[in-house]
Amino acid sequence: MAGELPVAHTLFSASHFAIFIVGYVVMDNVVGGWLVTNIWHTSQYLMLVGMFNQNTVAKTKAVHGWFFQTTRGNKAFLYFALCIAAAFPIFFAITSAFLWGATGILVAIIASQTLNFHHFIVDAVIWRARRKPAGAPA
Repeated sequence: MAGELPVAHTLFSASHFAIFIVGYVVMDNVVGGWLVTNIWHTSQYLMLVGMFNQNTVAKTKAVHGWFFQTTRGNKAFLYFALCIAAAFPIFFAITSAFLWGATGILVAIIASQTLNFHHFIVDAVIWRARRKPAGAPA
């Protein structure tokens, strides 16, 4: 509206358009396209949460909790390793359900969608929670 385009936001939006065009138009397999867009979205989400956590830690004098202490500073590799270690058993169990045949596929779909739905509900609660300013008494 002001005739200006913020560079970071413009690049962020352009990356959305590009990945969806590649994933759903250029690629001839919808499953591969979904996988590409899902991995891209998940990595972008983890980056956003990591940056949010880093900003939260930087604003507070005392950081409580093992997760903040472990990932404090520029420890992106450790952050991603912890996320993968936490997710691997869950997704391994979901994938293993496919070995049960048709019933396993149904179990895998229900488990996967339950996890996905839970993720969005928890995110909505976390991101909308009213927070005290950094450094305010608890």
